Amino acid sequence: MTDVAHMRLLVVAADFAVRERIGEVLAQAGYTDVVVTGDVAYTHQLCVTERPDLLLLDLDAPGGPW
Repeated sequence: MTDVAHMRLLVVAADFAVRERIGEVLAQAGYTDVVVTGDVAYTHQLCVTERPDLLLLDLDAPGGPW
């Protein structure tokens, strides 16, 4: 069984305050491998290079391919 605190998480949100707060909350919860970005257009490439176990994605962020 995988220790969830060691999972790699990718947080994508256009709003700086939102992504910083999510990063803080995850760090306080014990997650140590969190990648946080506001570059919505780069999401696919980050998924390829960082290989996250979980993606937290702001679907309302402008510039996304969705």
